[in-house]
Amino acid sequence: MIRKALKGVAQGRGQAARSGALGLTVMRRGRGCACGPAGEGYEGAGYVLANELGAALNGRQLRVRAYKIMDANGLRRVRLYDARASCLTYLADSGVPDHLLAMWAGHTNVKTTKKWYVKPDVADLLPAAEAWGGLAGGV
Repeated sequence: MIRKALKGVAQGRGQAARSGALGLTVMRRGRGCACGPAGEGYEGAGYVLANELGAALNGRQLRVRAYKIMDANGLRRVRLYDARASCLTYLADSGVPDHLLAMWAGHTNVKTTKKWYVKPDVADLLPAAEAWGGLAGGV
């Protein structure tokens, strides 16, 4: 399901979505089981992006790795925050329930996800524009 959603994002919401989806897919593939050389010292906490010992990457480390992947794949560099918002907006537009969007984003409150990450696009605003055109056209 995640792979299908990421593929849809890569085809959908513009450069930010393509960069984010491709980057996450490539990073997941590249990670595999990283416990090898660390042996017993490997934390294995289940993070998607982790260092050699299994600890979560900090923001700078994550950004540097993501930009390397974007460069290697010929993608324009986009902020990870923008790619995240594009992904969540795509999922919302595709009918994913709000509580699942919040879970995907790591939020406990659905309102946070909807307020800060799910953005309307031009197609979402067309019904309002048509209604306004009908009202203004009668003058």
